[in-house]
Amino acid sequence: MDYQVKLFQGPEKKYIQSLPLLDLIRKSLSRQLGKDINGFDLRVAILNVPEDIIINGTPIVENLVPEFGYAYVTLSMGNRIVYRHPHPISDILTQTLQSILRERYPSVDYWYFCIDIPLIPGESRMRRTPHVQGTVPVRPFGPGEKPAFSIRRIAEEEPPIRTLQEFAVDLEAKHKPAKIKVLLPSQLEHDLHTARPLSDSVEEGGFLLGNVYRDGDTEGSYILEIKAAPFAEYTGASFFHFTYTGDSFAVIKRTLREERPGERLLGWFHTHLFPATDELGLTSIDVVLHFGTFTIPWQVAGLINLDFEKNQRVLRFYVREGNKMVLIPFYKLVPPAAREPF
Repeated sequence: MDYQVKLFQGPEKKYIQSLPLLDLIRKSLSRQLGKDINGFDLRVAILNVPEDIIINGTPIVENLVPEFGYAYVTLSMGNRIVYRHPHPISDILTQTLQSILRERYPSVDYWYFCIDIPLIPGESRMRRTPHVQGTVPVRPFGPGEKPAFSIRRIAEEEPPIRTLQEFAVDLEAKHKPAKIKVLLPSQLEHDLHTARPLSDSVEEGGFLLGNVYRDGDTEGSYILEIKAAPFAEYTGASFFHFTYTGDSFAVIKRTLREERPGERLLGWFHTHLFPATDELGLTSIDVVLHFGTFTIPWQVAGLINLDFEKNQRVLRFYVREGNKMVLIPFYKLVPPAAREPF
């Protein structure tokens, strides 16, 4: 059966047209995976898992039934599965609808959609939490009341100043300018990129530890010298997500205090169980986790894409820039006598 996506225009939710669901998903996946998937068999399961993700850009396109906010996608060729992964509806529908509607209806700035599939209601049975920027809730105490505790910010010393020239990196290799430069010892880079055993059934992840410096060559820039990337403990994981707990952070804080004094928590890393493409980096779930947990502007997110078919890995790093995460370069630290372009 050819299921449809119904489109509604403006605050009055006026029905305008319907578009084929699978055609939209194929277009989205082709863009994200970097190849035409029209020759593959596509299976999609819409999941009753709430989505609460804000989509940037214009026009605004909102899912009328956000409680059905994820889809599990499988691509196969004959009897061989070549790709399987859950995606937020925002990744495989909303962004493509934005592009189509922006071209067809340039003067309309607000749209709604719903997936017309049996068992999915035409309207939401939940109320999405509003996204409010620039506000701080203030709840005053009554007469004579006061908090049972106090909070004060502990001032941190500014990181020391160093430059890339002080490290054993190849400065002649071409690289894009970036406010954050990541340095990896060659042994750790080899471990993450090649040697470390990683699961092919659930995502794995951990923390990035080391030193942070102000970049003496560029005002407002930082150099991160990553020295260790231990797996996180007390975590939850599945094929499509990786979850930290409070105990995960308690363990890593103890590690820094007792085993690696002087070092800092530089960020986190995790795996994706599918090949890397230029279009598909961190998922919207990853971005939400980073923004809510790793709040220091120079903290980074490491991503290891696993291509089991080709037995290859791609290691990348991202940092916060405004309301999004952007790709940044990293440099492999090698002994001075063995410097080579990277």
